[in-house]
Amino acid sequence: MGHPPISHDLKLCINNASTLSVQNFIEAFNYGDKAATNTRYSAILRTKTYQTNVPNISQLKQEFEQWKKSQQEQTCWNNIMLRSTRQTTETNLRVAAAGAVGRLGVEEGQTQLVSK
Repeated sequence: MGHPPISHDLKLCINNASTLSVQNFIEAFNYGDKAATNTRYSAILRTKTYQTNVPNISQLKQEFEQWKKSQQEQTCWNNIMLRSTRQTTETNLRVAAAGAVGRLGVEEGQTQLVSK
C-alpha cells in the first residue's frame, strides 16, 4: 500500500530543514494567527515523515520551544498585524477614493447637462 501524499507545507519544511525557522515558516504560509501557526508547525515537527527525513529535528524542536513566548515571536506577530492593518487601511482608502471620484464624475456630468 502506498504512502499518503505529503502536504505542501510539510514538503517545504523537509526540503528546507537546514534553514528552517518558525519565522521562515510564518512567511512561507499564512495561517492567519499565532495559535494556528504554532499548532501546525508543532504538528509538522511531530510527524513521523518529518522526523525520519530531517537529521536536525532535535535542534528545530529546541528552537521552536525558545521561539514560543519570546520577544522575537511577539515582534514578528506585531509586525504581521501592523502589515495587515496597513493593507486594510490602504484598501479602504482606495475604495473611498474611487467612490469619491465616481461621485465627482456624476456631479460634473450633471453640471454639464444643466449648463447647456
